[in-house]
Amino acid sequence: MSPHPNHRGQGANSAIEDAGAPADALREAPSVREAPARYRATRKPETDKPQAISRQGWSAEEIEDVFPGQKPADAAPKE
Repeated sequence: MSPHPNHRGQGANSAIEDAGAPADALREAPSVREAPARYRATRKPETDKPQAISRQGWSAEEIEDVFPGQKPADAAPKE
């Protein structure tokens, strides 16, 4: 991840990483069927980080209003 603040190209950086991640998942997963889960397991923690930073200073109500039903990984219940 880029050390720059989220508003300085973080979206482009994330898009580039997202573009290569499916190929990595397909190559590393034991089967094609398991590749999407590997992709999500790899990318979600990385995308949760800039999302959490961008939501700092927001109240829980504001987050729920703007991002209904979404919770950052650190706020989501552990499975």
